[in-house]
Amino acid sequence: MNNARKRVYIQLLSYSPSVRGGGHFAELDDALRKSAARGVDVRLLCSDWCQKRYEMPYLKKLVALANLDVKLSTIPEWSGAYISFSRVEHCKMMIIDDSLSWIGSSNWKRDYFYDSRNIAVVIRNTRINTMLSQIFLKSWDGPYSWKVDPKREYKPKYFGEKN
Repeated sequence: MNNARKRVYIQLLSYSPSVRGGGHFAELDDALRKSAARGVDVRLLCSDWCQKRYEMPYLKKLVALANLDVKLSTIPEWSGAYISFSRVEHCKMMIIDDSLSWIGSSNWKRDYFYDSRNIAVVIRNTRINTMLSQIFLKSWDGPYSWKVDPKREYKPKYFGEKN
């Protein structure tokens, strides 16, 4: 991300630099900010599961930056019934410029990188990068994604079991 020249597209289930018990996981947040400051087109698409009090303030701050857009995605409930822990954007990928992609199992929170077992692959391939960009843009431009409004108050989405 630090070497991006044109674009950085990121799609995640959740994103937060806050650390449980206090602290700040700055590495990824700083890289996003630096890329945008260099004039790179940075787009971050997260699921609506990010509408938590400890995640939304960070997303709202990113929206204020030039060259950095943030959207959330809300997939409508299935018409048949509520299904817990489903109907959500669950991709975890990053596309950089024309030929570099990252696909992983980590949400962008500190504990996923330091305290749990996850996997990621970095791919240097223009064809795959193009395909992933198309997948990202389909969600980004689709009917279920919407821009984060820094002035709006967001209610956390319930996604667990219903009694």
